[in-house]
Amino acid sequence: MELGVQGSEKLDDVMKQKLENFASSYIEAIAQKRGRNVEWAKSAVFESASITAEKALDLNVIDLIAKDVPDLLAKLDGREVDGKPLKTAGAEVVDIPMSWGEKLFQVLWRPEVMLILMLIAMYGIIGEINHPGAILPGVAGAIALVLFLYMSTILPVSVAGVALIVLAVCLFLVDLYSPTHGVLTTGGIVAFFLGVLMLFNRSGPGFRLSLVWIIGATVLTALFFLFMVGAGLRAQRLLVRAGRETMLGKVVPALDRIYPGGGKVFVEGEYWNAVSDVSVEKDQPVEIVGIQGLTLKVKPKKLTGQNLWNNWFKPS
Repeated sequence: MELGVQGSEKLDDVMKQKLENFASSYIEAIAQKRGRNVEWAKSAVFESASITAEKALDLNVIDLIAKDVPDLLAKLDGREVDGKPLKTAGAEVVDIPMSWGEKLFQVLWRPEVMLILMLIAMYGIIGEINHPGAILPGVAGAIALVLFLYMSTILPVSVAGVALIVLAVCLFLVDLYSPTHGVLTTGGIVAFFLGVLMLFNRSGPGFRLSLVWIIGATVLTALFFLFMVGAGLRAQRLLVRAGRETMLGKVVPALDRIYPGGGKVFVEGEYWNAVSDVSVEKDQPVEIVGIQGLTLKVKPKKLTGQNLWNNWFKPS
């Protein structure tokens, strides 16, 4: 019997012999307990022996051959198990259907579903990071991530594929912050495509993803990072439109004489202390150039008629 790891890595001779001896003693014990052909059972381990059903019946490897379930029940009738005879002739066969939970997991345990869960987890968690407080993307992403990790214990997932997908996400995020003109995004798209291509074991037909799914997921992910995440990051870089910083650059009239020692201005519905390096007379327009605690730093400003309306009379 040829033993190996993951179908390719050959075990060393000592470990191979140990495994063969263990398997041989195990199957020998079972064969003796069931009254089967012990020698053939051992040869099945050491020599990878295989025989036809008729030959197995002749060598006492099996008890009987049945063509279908009714034939099996008829041939089992009268046999003794633990000293009690079986009465299987004409017995009613009842199918036990899967429960709703088993049916649900039967549908979910598919590479396509795992790919969708991975995308939801990735989009949701990154969306929550870029838009803190949204809550829903983070919750959906966390649930999808847990389901993906649970299903990865059943379906064969390639570590190399996951690593390439993580690398692709990192390249996408870095490219949003750095002026690389899309070079990193291109590399991220290639890495994501190869990662999804390698994500599942393609040796069996049940574990394969079609190119339609792979290309679709790659395009969707590229669009997500180029537009949605990019828009969120650009929004974070916009100028502040609320708070004390919005007063910088505003032009307001002096309520009284302003000089280096202090004065008063009225801005955004509040009275503020104001100082100026140059003396400013009452009602003269001043521009706010700095904020120091509860004191505004201002300088004289000449206004046109339109600017007077926009800054003094037009609501903020």
